[in-house]
Amino acid sequence: MVLVPVLGIHALALFAELAIPHEVTLLMFQTINNVVTGLGIVWILSCLLENQRGIAAFFLAVVILAAGGIVTILTSTSISDQIQTGPYMIMYAFCSSVILVSLTASRAITRKQYNPSRFRLWLLIVHALISSVGFTLIVFSVSIIESRTLHINDLFQIFAVGLVTGLVLFVILIPFMILTFNNKVYHDRFDSVFHLQSAENSEDSHIVSE
Repeated sequence: MVLVPVLGIHALALFAELAIPHEVTLLMFQTINNVVTGLGIVWILSCLLENQRGIAAFFLAVVILAAGGIVTILTSTSISDQIQTGPYMIMYAFCSSVILVSLTASRAITRKQYNPSRFRLWLLIVHALISSVGFTLIVFSVSIIESRTLHINDLFQIFAVGLVTGLVLFVILIPFMILTFNNKVYHDRFDSVFHLQSAENSEDSHIVSE
């Protein structure tokens, strides 16, 4: 089941990469492929996260996502043949961090009043916020280190790039969330990892206890 969103997004990214051959688009679409592959590995190995709690589950997800990304990047012939893997590693690390932090933050925000729709809404908001602010801070920090001056227009453009990146990452995550909320196995794993219980389940358990 996990292969469906992975292969589907890979196919779309490959088509776009061939349609728009450019070094920047190559970086973008290869990063999308790497992130999708990493997420697929995390979803497949999510059984390992079920019995972990809190920070342990988060760091195990980080390890799985990092390992999957590194292997994918280093074994990609299209990357190694054209340009160095450094930019891909940086973009993958940034995108993976945005996704994991967004999932964790959305869980913290919706935990007391959880339902799938509310969780997805906050996931969208947090993705956009963390990606735009994070990307702006990173570029601004690099500019300070390199003694480069950034004007207000530059900052707005950088913020916009970060915002679009966050929205793209959310779109990438949608097929995995659809799978999660429509497949009992992955839904149970998701609830177990994040220790969430929908309002409907809470009501059902309350009625049973009475």
